[in-house]
Amino acid sequence: EEKGIYSVENFLTSRRLMYWQVYLHKTSVSAERLLVNIIRRAKYLAASGEEIPGTNSLLFFLKHNVSLEDFKSHPSTLEHYGQLDDHDVWGAIKLWKSHRDPILSMLCTMIVERNLFKIKLSSDPINKKNVERVKEKIMDVYELLNKDANYLFSYGTVVNEAYAAEGQLIRVLSKNGDVVDLSAASDFPLVKAMSKSVKKNFLCWPKNIDLT
Repeated sequence: EEKGIYSVENFLTSRRLMYWQVYLHKTSVSAERLLVNIIRRAKYLAASGEEIPGTNSLLFFLKHNVSLEDFKSHPSTLEHYGQLDDHDVWGAIKLWKSHRDPILSMLCTMIVERNLFKIKLSSDPINKKNVERVKEKIMDVYELLNKDANYLFSYGTVVNEAYAAEGQLIRVLSKNGDVVDLSAASDFPLVKAMSKSVKKNFLCWPKNIDLT
């Protein structure tokens, strides 16, 4: 109802702040990209026949390329997924710290010791020359091949959609009986601004790599 608009506005404002200050904070993004690279490396090693310790459900996803269709057609896939939690991942990471693969071991040590990637967030697109420069520096410092250096950096885009008006709308019942979208019913300019996606590009790499 129209009288609830202010409560919804406050909720959306809080949601927007939580995304930028917590979920999409540069430290959170840095830790997430490091974790993604750990899983990518572990999956690569598992696919290569390397011995990777872990729980049955975690190893299931490391050793198989699972699609959305697999969840629909194979109930066991969903069952394995349901068995996963953060204990599977953290337990594996602590074991992988001592793995003989130097890249997996290094990445796991970094995240356990909170030695996260250095990260640069920008509204401008990431310059491909900077990406190549980071990769070359990593190859030189760590004496890695091109394909292995990819696990020590990451780049991409994060998106903050506090209120995606093109998705599931918040509809307001006005006093005259009309039902309208919140962005049209609200006189709070920020609601209209929050209906637009805000994108930031990131590039992250090990802290000991000096790009100056």
